[in-house]
Amino acid sequence: MSNQYKKIDWSLSLLITTIILSIGLSTYVLYSPIETSKFLSEIYWNLSKIFESTFQYGALTIVCTLILLALLPSGNIKVDLGNRPVHSFISWSAMIFAAGMGATLLYWSSIEWAYYLNDPPKTAITESLKMDYARSYSIFHWGITGWAIYTLPAIAFALAVTLDKETSFRFSSILYKSNKTNVDKLIRFALDLIFILAVLSGAGTSLGLSFPMISAGVVSALGINPSNIIDYVVLLFCFAVFGSSVYLGISKGIKVLSNINLILVILFILFIFIVGPTTYIIENSLETIHFTVKNFIQMSVATDDQFVQSWTIFYWAWWLALAPFVGSFIANISNGRTLREMIMGSLIIGTIICSLYFLILGNYSIYQSEFNGLDIPYLLNAQGTDPASVVIQVINTLPYGSFTVGVFSIIAIIFLCTTYDSAAYVLSSSTMNKGSDEPIKSLRLVYALILIVQPALLMYMGGVDSVKWMLVIVSIPLIFVNMMLIYSIIKNVRKITKS
Repeated sequence: MSNQYKKIDWSLSLLITTIILSIGLSTYVLYSPIETSKFLSEIYWNLSKIFESTFQYGALTIVCTLILLALLPSGNIKVDLGNRPVHSFISWSAMIFAAGMGATLLYWSSIEWAYYLNDPPKTAITESLKMDYARSYSIFHWGITGWAIYTLPAIAFALAVTLDKETSFRFSSILYKSNKTNVDKLIRFALDLIFILAVLSGAGTSLGLSFPMISAGVVSALGINPSNIIDYVVLLFCFAVFGSSVYLGISKGIKVLSNINLILVILFILFIFIVGPTTYIIENSLETIHFTVKNFIQMSVATDDQFVQSWTIFYWAWWLALAPFVGSFIANISNGRTLREMIMGSLIIGTIICSLYFLILGNYSIYQSEFNGLDIPYLLNAQGTDPASVVIQVINTLPYGSFTVGVFSIIAIIFLCTTYDSAAYVLSSSTMNKGSDEPIKSLRLVYALILIVQPALLMYMGGVDSVKWMLVIVSIPLIFVNMMLIYSIIKNVRKITKS
């Protein structure tokens, strides 16, 4: 073993567990993709009915807990991660957004409203209310509640490492420190297994949902026929970008890519706002914000509704399953920040940018459907329609058609890469036995390779749906993990305030 590995304290067992879990996950899913997807979806739907109220009230509890924590004197506690660098507010904000949001934001912001219009909640009893809810549920599902779910583990990790620099970025390290008996070891292993499974299934789902859109965009922009060769080239390019980013580390790689991503994301949405039906977008955005704020509590506690089970519970499960990865990354980059900055920064920045996309691109899409003959609800209802192709049709209606689609595809690729470099960094960071240590470069590359090979294999062999259901099923035990995280936060806040 090299001197590098002797000097740095890292967990070989966690790396091996990740590799075995990745192989096992792929083997299970690919053995019979259709049957596996059907089986897992049935499990999820049964669980979503059982835990519907738990998800709704639990998510609202997380929002209230974090806001209270930020407003109380505890919000002044400063995070101390030892050797970790301190980042500027702009770069810190860019990295939080880039890690938390993948190319799926571009995917859903143009078409999600149409799904809601086709299958509205039971409270939408008039045609007008159907459209109001269709617009509002988009920013509700991608707003403050989701970002609060992301932020909770970030606060728990940050406080634990601040108190003890020997603490690692793993659930077992902050929630169950005892390691004396076999039962203790089994509990710690189970907690780490949930963490790793959430990251792996999240990576597989993100690539599976966003890559068809990226591929369709590249093909449309270049005016060529779709082929596996194009897909392979784009995949290799993505790996080269995010592999280089995670290898260079946070300051020289991830931060730079995230800053570029944030600039392009803002410029693109401003472009749509200016060249699109600006007055229509402003008027309907203001109405949507007002409707969402007025009905926020009602939407947060709504139960016994097929729409809520199909969409709201699915989204809370999605955010919960991705939270271990995103929360760990937010904690990793928050050295020198106060808890108040972490909480309010994550909630406000994430909610505003996501809402802007759904309000601007969403309303632009609705305008095209209402006035320019692009019947998006009909297209999405039509059998055999690829939703990714509908997204590209919407973008193609913008000025400079193919060129704009090309820019859109580049932004989507960078978005995907910023998600994956963050995921690889988090997994390599969790492998370090001390939270104050930077993960070594070779580990980052190993995890980058795992994160691209496994999802690519699942995507081409038809296993994405199965992994999607597995992702949200993982969220069920995470409900109880989050209860433990809240307890850990309260306990550590008291320790810090007393010291």
